[in-house]
Amino acid sequence: MSSTRRPTKCTVIVPAARADSIPNCLQLHPNGHLLLVDVLRHLDLTNVSRVVLALQKTHVESELGNRVAEFAQFIQDDIKATQKGQTGAEFEVCTVDTVTASAVDTVEYVIRKGNITGPILIKDSDGVFDHTVEAGNYVVALKLSSTNTRTTHDLLSKSFLSVSGTLLSGIHEKQMISNVVSVGGYAFEDVKLFLQGALKVRAAANRAELCLLGIEAPMPRPYVSHVVQLLMTEDNAFAVNFARTFVDFKSHAAFLNFHRSYHNISIVLEGTLLVEREGPGILMDRLLFATARLQPVDMNIRYLRELYKQGRVRITISTRRASSQQDAVKAVLKEFDIPYHVLQCDHLVSNTTVVSSSDGVMLPYPTSTAVTLPHGAPLLASFLRLD
Repeated sequence: MSSTRRPTKCTVIVPAARADSIPNCLQLHPNGHLLLVDVLRHLDLTNVSRVVLALQKTHVESELGNRVAEFAQFIQDDIKATQKGQTGAEFEVCTVDTVTASAVDTVEYVIRKGNITGPILIKDSDGVFDHTVEAGNYVVALKLSSTNTRTTHDLLSKSFLSVSGTLLSGIHEKQMISNVVSVGGYAFEDVKLFLQGALKVRAAANRAELCLLGIEAPMPRPYVSHVVQLLMTEDNAFAVNFARTFVDFKSHAAFLNFHRSYHNISIVLEGTLLVEREGPGILMDRLLFATARLQPVDMNIRYLRELYKQGRVRITISTRRASSQQDAVKAVLKEFDIPYHVLQCDHLVSNTTVVSSSDGVMLPYPTSTAVTLPHGAPLLASFLRLD
């Protein structure tokens, strides 16, 4: 008599099969990658064998041109390239051939069509959080603070959690009963458990039975959180795993705010970050780029470091030094701890014109601003406000 060995690794399912709009995860991130890559690369996929993205057939046709295998390979390679560690997880696209009423229906469709077994993590397609995927019953959550509420939009549309120790004691849809909010990650120790709960929630979705089961209101469109709530009434314990960070782009407004929170900064080295001390031999020291002659504009450099640490800027430093002096310039930048992403030599000591474009949506008008500081003035923070 043969037995089937239960998979020890998890499957991550990303339902993005809404028929009414193209999912935001298929939009471009400001860094040039798909947002989908950002959604997935913050997950530790060491314990994951498959990542399955569910897309509506209409979007597979209109956005991918039905090139599913090519798209899947591109995303898999991009995730590996952007993650710190390599992952052996296989990325797949599941084409949903019918209109599903909810994420619960989509996940069930994916499970059956993809013959998925074992533990699963259901991951929302419209948010980014850090998390190590592992087998078990749990909900990924965030403790709200004055800092992370800026990247968590539409709070009243979220699920709020009651927590007892490390265990989940309740989920409250669209009721701000605590400072703990679900970030859209729901793990089930086995697909059979999810399917069992989904069947019961769907059967009760249009009747008052949900209220009797401890779910706030009968919902014609059941959420994955409803499945968790129902399973908890049947003595299935769910833990709460906390994410350190969360970025939300679920609504169109949230997506635009997310996109516009990134900035390109082009800054001229001479006079803005470094100035020359006067004295004998200044011409030779200028020609040789002697560090003893240079004086940092400390306040401007400190502010540039702050922007760099935020991770949402691309800093280009321009210098009048010739390309042949690039190594010397890099040494100076390192000595004064000046952060940058791109170094551009051969910058003309003359007028500067920046040409950009605007589409009025993701690239608002104007997309470019220009600031001219007095030579050596420590005023960068006053003129370059990105919030």
